[in-house]
This record gives sequence, structure tokens and C-alpha cells, in this order.
Amino acid sequence: MERYADLHVHTTFSDGSFTPDEVARRARALGFAALGICDHDTVEGFPAARAAGVAHGIEVLPAIELSTKATAGQQHILGYCCDGTHPELVATLRRLRTAREDRMRLMLAKLGELGIDISTADLWALADGGAIGRPHLARLLQERGVVPTIQDAFVTLIGRDGPAFVPKLVLTAEEAIALIKAAGGVPIIAHPIHLAAPEADIERLVAAGAMGIEAYYSDNTPADTERFLAIARRANLLVTGGSDCHGTAKDQLCLGMVHLPYAEVEKLKAAAGR
Repeated sequence: MERYADLHVHTTFSDGSFTPDEVARRARALGFAALGICDHDTVEGFPAARAAGVAHGIEVLPAIELSTKATAGQQHILGYCCDGTHPELVATLRRLRTAREDRMRLMLAKLGELGIDISTADLWALADGGAIGRPHLARLLQERGVVPTIQDAFVTLIGRDGPAFVPKLVLTAEEAIALIKAAGGVPIIAHPIHLAAPEADIERLVAAGAMGIEAYYSDNTPADTERFLAIARRANLLVTGGSDCHGTAKDQLCLGMVHLPYAEVEKLKAAAGR
């Protein structure tokens, strides 16, 4: 029987609403053989991810998702099978975490100027020690009745064109790829459907050292997936796939929408071993 994986899921260690244990339990109940937990800019959930895999009898690949600089679109790099204790990785993530927290303080100040009062204590409590981000703030805005939905918070207040938006400190793609490789990981281009110019951007990122693309993704049409699989075949790239599930943190629950053939997981692990 064919086995499948979802290699792109977020947890409470960043901006997801499920703990690693909850994600692993749900993924196992859906029949997945493997799961990739890819929290934003943090490896602090690696031990919990491994323990969840053991507890629920599902293979869990601890990973990370790094945002990188882009003139347009979303340019994120996934890193699989990294050493979460690598000194350079740990130091860089600590710097990014501090920058995330500073960004949230600035956004709260801008909201305050608009008459929307949310305390840092409340926002930090919602993150519960995880890597804090705009989805946490969006959830609070919804809970306080400022906006009807989480998506509305992004559209009207904290999105790129919103009055309370503040850019965040991110790495260049080259820095992110080099950092993942230095930590023994495999850098993969996340959700290429969201790149500004997918074909050209994939070529550029592969030239910078990316080793594969997330050809299966929850926002893809079947034609999109076929297009990215064809690109991967032509360029001899690894193929990954995932739902990018954040639980209910982004008004959606997409775990189970994407089924990556397990054979691709084996190729990914083999590349990490090399």
C-alpha cells in the first residue's frame, strides 16, 4: 500500500495552534507515514517533535522554515534534518527571535496610535514561549472583536499595506541556504507557487544552493503540481510537499490536503545522509 507524508506543518512553537503531540496524533489518524514539523525561525520544538513521533508511531522529520528577503512574493526556505544544536544556527535564530519581538512591540505601538490597545503581556502569553509572529497578533485582534476574522486582521491592519505593518528582519536566500547546509540540513524552496516569478526564482535559488522544491502544496492546482514536478525532473531536484497547516491559527485546517509519496521522503533522507 502506498505511504504518504506531509512535510510542512507548524505548531505552537511558532504560529500554529496545535502542539507537536496534537499534530502527530492527527497526522497518524489521517494515515500519514511521515510528518515534517517546520516551525518558523526556531528549532526549539525539535525534542518535542521527536517525542511526538515516538508516542504516536509516526516518523517525524524536525525541520525549520526561514523567511528570506524578496522584492515581491514570498521567498521561504525549508531546512530538513538540521542539527538543532549547531552553534551558528542557534546564534542566528536567537538574533531573529529578538528582532521578531522588537517588531511586535513596534506593531503594537502603531495599533495603539489607531486606538487599538493590546498589551505585550497578552501577546506574549498567546505565543506561550514560541516564536512570536503576526498570526498571534491577528488572533488577538479577532478575539477582541477588532476584526471579524484572522484574515481581516491581515487585510485591514497588519498586512504589508496595513497601517500597523512593520517589516521584519530576514536573511537573504543565500544566507538561509548556507546556514541550513552548515547545520547539516537539506535546503528546499518552500511553496514555489508564491514566488514572484516561479521558474526564474527557482533557477536563481538552486544556483544559490537549494536542493529541491516543495512541488506538492495546498495552494497548488493539479496543473501547478505537474509544472513543479516537471521543473524538478529537468533540474534533478529533490521533491517535497506539505499542507503548510497552522491548525486553526489562520482560519484554516488543511492537514490532510497534501499527500507526498513516501519515496520522496526516502530521497530527502538519503540526501541528508550524504
